[in-house]
Amino acid sequence: DEWRAQLSRRERRLGNALRQCLARGQVSASNLDRRLHQAHPGRRIQQRQQRLDELEQRLVRAVAARQRGLEGRLKLLAGRVREHTPAHRLHRLRLVCDQFSRRLSAGMFGSLERRNRQLGSMARALDAVSPLATLERGYAIVTRIADHAILRRSDQVASGERIEARLAHGRLTCTVEETHA
Repeated sequence: DEWRAQLSRRERRLGNALRQCLARGQVSASNLDRRLHQAHPGRRIQQRQQRLDELEQRLVRAVAARQRGLEGRLKLLAGRVREHTPAHRLHRLRLVCDQFSRRLSAGMFGSLERRNRQLGSMARALDAVSPLATLERGYAIVTRIADHAILRRSDQVASGERIEARLAHGRLTCTVEETHA
């Protein structure tokens, strides 16, 4: 029995040792596989090809930029040559003359427009304080017929008194039937 128990313990330890050895071997194989994949010649070629593509794109952009710069300089120089011809100078002077004419017209119209706005603003301000504008909005000026006093409160008039309401267009003569405070 003692040998069997000892044999069983050794069998378990041997099984554990084999499992650990197998696990270490799998981790090592996985690491070696990953390193092999990274160091694979095809991968290096792919990385170099990508770098080559990037450099080619940079070169194309640099050449295009340089060409645009040279074309811009050529246009600038051609423009400078054109500026010194008599026809171009005459054209430029006509443009300046037209510009001054437009500015003068715009200034005159602008001044006239400002004056019209000021006049309109003043007219609106005058209308706003005008009693006639108040009447146009639907209000009325109510006076007692007896003394022509303007009524502002209902307690200023008694039942049976005659009043006059001035409207925006016309007048009404009324008799007070009842007052409410």
